[in-house]
Amino acid sequence: CIQIFYTVLTSNTEVFDSRKIQNFNDKGYIVVVVVHAGNEHLLSPPPQVIEIYRKYCLYGAKIVIGHHPHVPQHYE
Repeated sequence: CIQIFYTVLTSNTEVFDSRKIQNFNDKGYIVVVVVHAGNEHLLSPPPQVIEIYRKYCLYGAKIVIGHHPHVPQHYE
């Protein structure tokens, strides 16, 4: 099964999302996180956003999709 959830980055989001990701991952779901974050029209996410995306992967997300900038950005 796949679990997709949408989030918006705020000061509390990461702790809440880490629990959610770990919970679904523990249940055997493939976790996909879609995040509304970043600064518009920049070709790369800010370092603090990249750091959070990487943490989502460490928590168990298999795919993290960021959107908001209105321009294509890099991927890892």
